[in-house]
Amino acid sequence: MRECARSARADLQKHPMMAAFTQGTLSNEQLCEFVASRYEAAIGFVDLLRACVEKSTEQIETGNTHLIPLLREAQHNLDDELGIANGVQCVEANHETWRIKCYGSMGVDAVAAVTGIIPCTANLLNLGTAGWLKRFGTPFQIAGAILFIELMVPHEFDCIRSALYRAFPESFVDKPGDHTETLARKAEARQYLDKHILTDARHHGPDLLDALDEAVQTHEQLEQVLSGIRLMAGGRLEFYNEHARQFGIMD
Repeated sequence: MRECARSARADLQKHPMMAAFTQGTLSNEQLCEFVASRYEAAIGFVDLLRACVEKSTEQIETGNTHLIPLLREAQHNLDDELGIANGVQCVEANHETWRIKCYGSMGVDAVAAVTGIIPCTANLLNLGTAGWLKRFGTPFQIAGAILFIELMVPHEFDCIRSALYRAFPESFVDKPGDHTETLARKAEARQYLDKHILTDARHHGPDLLDALDEAVQTHEQLEQVLSGIRLMAGGRLEFYNEHARQFGIMD
């Protein structure tokens, strides 16, 4: 399981789009177009977490108590995404709020951009994959898909962050002479990328791996996790391939 996740992640880490981010070869216009599309790719993540919670709960209620560690971690991740602590939701801690502030600082209204365009083919594929997993996937397949996302995000977002901070320093980078209000605005703009890089690397990815180590009891269940990893990795790879072709980075 760990080797499959590592291999799938490595394939995407070597993608030409990651080099384009870190080397600063994309225009500001291309970056704005990309983040609107990346927003669209992310909107189904909470539903995947919710489906994992619901399907794990159903299995536990029928006596499959070995899924309790998976349920616990999926619920923790879901609460974190929604900004829920001790049963109380804080809108300012909701990751959707962070995402909108991050993109808004670049002048991108991600919600309007997504609703006003035809989804890219790869996002339609990703949304279809997520929809299939939510309807027909097992808790282990869904967990595999989530695991790939959580393990990939730190590197992916670090590359994206380097591009955005270089292209939009006035939105993200503190400088001498910034007023208190400006520093606060930039800190809010940075938290979506910065906190995901830190939290997914330290907690959500490793903690989900540990939960699956406890929950997986059979070879069939392991294969289900691996199939979820491969499904999500394939969809994310095609997402980046499509944008690389669109931006002239690859044929």
